[in-house]
Amino acid sequence: MNHELDIAISLMKSKKWPFNSNVGLSTLGIIVGVMVLILTLVIYDGYVKKMETIIFSLFPQISVKSTSGLLDGDKDDDSEPMFEPESLFEESHCDEICAGKVILSDYSADDDAVMQSAHVFKMETLAHIIEKLQPLTALTALNPVILEEGHFKYNNTQEDNFRILGIKTANTAHYVPEIDRIIDEPDVLNQPNTIIISAELYRKLFNDAPHDAVNQTIRLEFQKEEKSFAPVTLKIVGVFKLGIHKIADNMIITSLPTAQTLLNMSGYASMLGISVHEPFEAEPVADNIKDILGKDEGIEDVLVFQWLQVASDLFNSLNLYRNLIIVVLLMSLIITAFNIYNNLAIMILERQRQIGILLAMGIRKGAIYRIFLIISQIEGLLGSLVGIVCGVVMGYWFNIYLNSTLANFLPVQDATITVQTDIVVGIILFVCFVCALTSFIPAYRASQLDVVETLQSE
Repeated sequence: MNHELDIAISLMKSKKWPFNSNVGLSTLGIIVGVMVLILTLVIYDGYVKKMETIIFSLFPQISVKSTSGLLDGDKDDDSEPMFEPESLFEESHCDEICAGKVILSDYSADDDAVMQSAHVFKMETLAHIIEKLQPLTALTALNPVILEEGHFKYNNTQEDNFRILGIKTANTAHYVPEIDRIIDEPDVLNQPNTIIISAELYRKLFNDAPHDAVNQTIRLEFQKEEKSFAPVTLKIVGVFKLGIHKIADNMIITSLPTAQTLLNMSGYASMLGISVHEPFEAEPVADNIKDILGKDEGIEDVLVFQWLQVASDLFNSLNLYRNLIIVVLLMSLIITAFNIYNNLAIMILERQRQIGILLAMGIRKGAIYRIFLIISQIEGLLGSLVGIVCGVVMGYWFNIYLNSTLANFLPVQDATITVQTDIVVGIILFVCFVCALTSFIPAYRASQLDVVETLQSE
């Protein structure tokens, strides 16, 4: 085999260059085709991954909400906290979400009605639910979450509505990707009265662009029905860029205790936030959770809500577009790979004398066939590897251009490219397979050449 490889390399060489022109053109065609495919996919996958980050920074992958009192109309007076949560799903927020240009699919009217009117949980009830769900191996984290919007007076004089997201961050067992992206130690949020805010909100509060080293404080005073609660001074320890301005421009992320203090929700949480190993398998996991909670007589009136209920159509469409892109660009690779057929046929004509000498030296015809098959695989492998590297490098450069120059025209900002190993391996295998198919006929013809005729050729 090594002997055949040496012969293949010698046949590919020219007198002046490492490879002759036919080999160079074939390899160049593969490089360009693979580069365009990789360039498109790494940018596309990066933006899809950023959209996942945005959604998971607003909604748990699975959430358990309380509907207690909605179905029977009864609720004890002492079971209500002083704060009555306002839903993020109210119709008044539609303009903000739509202005962000990320269109989430509609869920059912029944889900919408319940989500808008969902009550809060007592922490004791959530602890019982967490205990019941612990045996499920598909779950990675179960934490009480506060996700509410309230009216605040800030810096003593100004007033505005802020969206408060309060979560537990111990051992990074949370569902918010933005925290891990901007804070090296997520546990810093567990320090009293520390928060991270969106870049848009930072500009609104301080009339300045956020710096790498954030050293600012803000004083918030929660107000409800003309009643003000004790003001809280908060330290800003990070600034995140969610990428959807209209959704993030009033968002504050903090620890659960700080959120409870801000919103006067001591002993309560909005819901149970659940993370799963496979986010796109959230639906069957949510059904399993419903079955478990439905069999517990101590747990009543809960809604299990999984993120695909608002985003399944969006990501199904994105996946369809991605598959179409792959099919179209793979077709161009197939056309490019067929150049190998023509170039190998020309190479055989140019190398007839060398082939005749090899046959006269006793090399079997099967070895001649394998030699030209090896040549096609060298071209395919070399073209694929160089094309992948060029595509990734071009992806980094072009992505920077998109994020900087076209930021005002894109619905998602600050996306980074994503290189998927399975895609890279799949492209290499596909190109090598196509090259092998297209080299079959010229390799067979080379093995069938007549020794006398080849030695007499010029």
